[in-house]
Amino acid sequence: MGRYTDLIPKIEASGTEYFKQEFGEPERRLVPLKEINKIRKEFPGIPEDFLDYLLEVGEGCIGDMLCDIFIPRRLKEMHDEDHIDVEIDLTTNLVCFYADDDAFAAFLPDDGWKIVNAYHAFSEIEPSVRNSFEEYIRAMAS
Repeated sequence: MGRYTDLIPKIEASGTEYFKQEFGEPERRLVPLKEINKIRKEFPGIPEDFLDYLLEVGEGCIGDMLCDIFIPRRLKEMHDEDHIDVEIDLTTNLVCFYADDDAFAAFLPDDGWKIVNAYHAFSEIEPSVRNSFEEYIRAMAS
């Protein structure tokens, strides 16, 4: 049994009928091991509990929340590719893994891969109250 096996039914069952009518079924994609290994090379030290989540649960929507857990990307990539306007200095070393309409969450590799939160309209990043990705995602899915 995997680390996140118990979360999958919760995530799948949390999509409301309204959400499904408006946006369709929440989509997720399991990330293959080959892709996980590329992530490990690109982001040495990235937390294994995050990689386990991508392998077991996948990237994509969480229930009926308009948010995504995704393959990690640097803040500048997210800004350039998704045209997400942020007030944070784009050279800040953030590895983003979650986004919704108002905010995003990221790892801070230069500070032991701590999780931080940021709101698109503000220039500050704030530490997460969660100490690990597993704690973070379990709180979100509950």
